[in-house]
Amino acid sequence: MTTDISKVGSRKRLAAQREPYWRKLQKGRYVGYRAGADTWHARIYVNGANAFKALDLSVVGDQAWDTAKMHAEAWFAELTGGAKPHYRVDDAITDYVEHRRIGRGESSAHEAKLMLDKHVLTKFKGREVAGLTTAELKKWRDSLLPKTTDDDEDPDEAMRRAKATANKYQSYFWAALELAYQTNHVISNDAWRRIKPFGKTDKARDFYPTAEQVSTLLEHCSDAFRPLARAAVLTGFRLQALTTALVADFDAEDGTLNIHRCPDKEHQRVAALSSAAVNLFKQQAKDKLPSAYLFLRADGYPWGKSHQHRPFRDACKIGKLPREFIPYSLRHYFISRALLAGVNVHALAKNVGTSPAMITKHYGKFIRADVREMLDRVDVAA
Repeated sequence: MTTDISKVGSRKRLAAQREPYWRKLQKGRYVGYRAGADTWHARIYVNGANAFKALDLSVVGDQAWDTAKMHAEAWFAELTGGAKPHYRVDDAITDYVEHRRIGRGESSAHEAKLMLDKHVLTKFKGREVAGLTTAELKKWRDSLLPKTTDDDEDPDEAMRRAKATANKYQSYFWAALELAYQTNHVISNDAWRRIKPFGKTDKARDFYPTAEQVSTLLEHCSDAFRPLARAAVLTGFRLQALTTALVADFDAEDGTLNIHRCPDKEHQRVAALSSAAVNLFKQQAKDKLPSAYLFLRADGYPWGKSHQHRPFRDACKIGKLPREFIPYSLRHYFISRALLAGVNVHALAKNVGTSPAMITKHYGKFIRADVREMLDRVDVAA
């Protein structure tokens, strides 16, 4: 008599034993359940002998049987269809990194390895590619999005950028999995092929405020918020870099700010300040202890996550400024003005905490305008 292991109630009535209770799927192929241990197994007769595999399931209850059967059938297909048995995510990443090294060079391979090790292996290390499910891959992709946003931008813009980043990480992981499929290490790509990237993430907001609009904003800021907004205008720094800065981080003599409290290590740096910015920072540091924050709210507490959104929106509303004007626009404003003033792209990128490539990509029209102005000064015979 065949033991029913497909239902939770039936499994609970089984006596604990070392040998799994096997259920036949087809000739020579079985799925087994070990009562007491609550583990699942697969068995196949191939090449004149039985082969066994413990199934690593991420689900329990009513879905366990269907998931175990799917994992078992994927393994059966590997053994009989020419795919590589026990091909793991670790192997897929190693092969993909080498594939990029050959095709695109050492730098590209290094970038892929860093991203995949950080965002993929921490979750899927040791997992067999054939056992990955659409549900858990989607859950991984969705987990890349923040539950809350504390960016300088409004929540919608912050989420757009987060989705764009998630799409980038997904593209690396999917490329590694697809290479495994194309090279016949696994026989199906259904699990990841069904998950499409997040949509509407490519077009960033490209509003660049005018000097008059920035002046209007500052004029209508609250007394507590105005110094923070002015600091953003004078430096181009992300607001988080300013709200987390302590008096001890400001060096008035050298005219620098040590930005080292950002979560993203790539943004940590010692940034130079203009004379106007130094004067503003001196005013903020006056009569404060080194451990105090440079910028404080009206109630004397530090600026926390997203605290700048409401005072910024209030100032925009009073000043009748465009809806597209967001806190991050102040960074746009400074960088565009710095480029028009002839500041070197590489020096500017380092100071504001980004890459020259990003500045060229997003602020190219200002660079071109600057170059055109400089070319007009060239005295040549005509």
